[in-house]
Amino acid sequence: MSREAEYCLPFAFLGLQLGLHQHALHAFRQALDQAGEHPLEDVQAIVTELEAQMAYAARELNLPVRQVERGLRRLEEGQRALNRGDFQAAIAVNRKAIKLLGDWPPPHNNLSLALFFNGQPDDAIAETRQVIASDPGNIQALSNGVRFLAWIGREDEARELWARLNKVPPQDASDRLKVAEAAACLEEDEAVYRLLEPLGKPGAEVQGLSPSLAVRAQFFRAVAEANTGRAGARRSLMELAAHDPRAKMFLTAFQEGKRGPGWAERFPYFQLDELVPSEEVEALLDLMQRGEGMKPRHFRRQVERWAARFPQLVRVAEQLIWEEQQSESGIVLLETLGTPAAYQALRRFGLSQAGTDEERMHALSVLVRAGQISEDDTLRIWIDGQWRETQIRGYEISDEETAYTQEVADLLNAGLVALQEDDEEQAEEMFRRVLALNPRAKEAYNNLGALYARRQEHDQAREMFRQAVEIDPFYAMPRCNLATYLLDEGNIAGAQAMLEPLTEASHFHPQEMAFYSYTQARILVKREEYEAARRALKTALRVYPGYQLAQDLLAWLDRVTPMLRGFEAFQEQYRKRERAKRARLQAKLTTPHPSLDEALPIYTKDMLTGMAREVIRWGSWTALRKAELIGEIIAALTDAETLAWVVAALEDEEREALRRVLTQGGRMAWDEFDAAYGNDLDESACWNYHTPETTMGRLRLRGLLAEATVDGEQRVVIPAELRPILREILVG
Repeated sequence: MSREAEYCLPFAFLGLQLGLHQHALHAFRQALDQAGEHPLEDVQAIVTELEAQMAYAARELNLPVRQVERGLRRLEEGQRALNRGDFQAAIAVNRKAIKLLGDWPPPHNNLSLALFFNGQPDDAIAETRQVIASDPGNIQALSNGVRFLAWIGREDEARELWARLNKVPPQDASDRLKVAEAAACLEEDEAVYRLLEPLGKPGAEVQGLSPSLAVRAQFFRAVAEANTGRAGARRSLMELAAHDPRAKMFLTAFQEGKRGPGWAERFPYFQLDELVPSEEVEALLDLMQRGEGMKPRHFRRQVERWAARFPQLVRVAEQLIWEEQQSESGIVLLETLGTPAAYQALRRFGLSQAGTDEERMHALSVLVRAGQISEDDTLRIWIDGQWRETQIRGYEISDEETAYTQEVADLLNAGLVALQEDDEEQAEEMFRRVLALNPRAKEAYNNLGALYARRQEHDQAREMFRQAVEIDPFYAMPRCNLATYLLDEGNIAGAQAMLEPLTEASHFHPQEMAFYSYTQARILVKREEYEAARRALKTALRVYPGYQLAQDLLAWLDRVTPMLRGFEAFQEQYRKRERAKRARLQAKLTTPHPSLDEALPIYTKDMLTGMAREVIRWGSWTALRKAELIGEIIAALTDAETLAWVVAALEDEEREALRRVLTQGGRMAWDEFDAAYGNDLDESACWNYHTPETTMGRLRLRGLLAEATVDGEQRVVIPAELRPILREILVG
């Protein structure tokens, strides 16, 4: 809207209030150009002052004024990109600002922040150290360095920078807050209070702090008061609690005499999404969910990349455990990361008194499986309300020799011995001799089936198992082998049907009963009925102790089911946050007739990248910045031929949904749409990694449907300029 004449002045004054002086100057100049013969004297005075500031900056930097002006404009664009969480754009724009402004610290400081939150911590720290080398007293660079190093676990280095920062006197309220944030990263509560306490006095000078930063300073001071046990903490938290849910939670804990929320021993300054962008956590959750279908080595490499990009995920997990009491979520995340820092965090929790005995033992069992705790180690553990010296042992699995009672037992046993010794030719010869003597020797068919399966000759293996079942329909071994084939093909119902006749069997050999119970457990695991699977495996082990397949699957269940429960809890925490983000997104559009230019900018760069993949036919968009990407998407969707191509790829229900919204003037009550076609609230918003499957999600992904809140009512709307084109395509 800033390009429209009537919006130039409001936009200019808004930029001035936000400290975006170059944006403001550009808009003021536009206003003057449009004023014609009637110049705006007050505006001219502001422009003169801003240009004088520019000239002064140019002299200080020893650079041409025009070059400084372009550089400062880039700097402000980078600040805006940082504020909206578009870190790749912030990196690109700040690098352009650096080319124009040289060693001047501000664009370097902003670049370091963007690099850190984009998952490039080493580059961020290197950029920070470069600023400090040329400007040793730069408060922003020192504060950034302390934050980065502390959050990724390099506390000794962080404290070295803090010692230098603590000696630099802050010049204004903004400096005080920056230094206080660094102190907060190192839990230096007294320093936080000392720095921010002057800002809380009547008439305190807070010039230079925006309203949001002023509230942040107030919050940090209240937390410092609580952590240092000051009497004013209760009053400070009460002042914040009316409009800050976090402060309200802290106030409740403080009034209950706790030293922090949950099991924590102190009140935290930072929220989870200040440590790692929520979009990145969502993408990691998506990877964890897909991990079961990936090759273990490939999954591990992917996780290692995440752990390297965001070492502060360990802090996220610890906050989940200690502050939010979501122990299973935190333990799952730490086990998945599998770094030394993650294992240290698990040990801290496992050897503490926080949580339940089961939760702490869960953390310690993860360390045993990871080889971080030896089965011979004796640990001092808080259990059953007292400290005990305890050894944590794994399962002991023993093999038992199988036995068969047939009239050809000697040949069968000889064949089994040969099979165990990998002498497949000898084994096959023994089993064939058994069948020559007794063509109805079902065990020989079953063992031949096992031999052919080992050779990957699966058609022959299946045929042998079928022959055994034809001889004895209640023979469990070949039925279970055939059910296993069906399970491996994903045919769960077929596997269950294969086992069904065994429910009428009246007699089982112990090994048969064990294999039957184990196969039932596998089916139950596929159905995600984990407790029933556990009971079936325990039955197998009762009748055949030491049965390795059952033991292994039971150990897997013991390891994975807590992870699954924790993963679900972890997902739920982020689902709540994503629902809150979605609610804020739905409130951003307030017109029933939004244009694409209004609807698309509310989405993240990640979402728009996924959208571009669906609507831009010829590629060439992957390296675009957000604004450029929006322009390309608008150009694609407003092209009738391209839009027809997009619509042709829709399902019948999706086209029907669009027609129905069009018949109501391009807008429909959200609840009405939901009742007819469902919603996408439980689908990931990371469209670049996850393709929605619901009708609402698929239409939103393609930019054909947006959400608006009009007069307090939530609606789905088709962007205004698409409506006539879609009518031609869908209605004719």
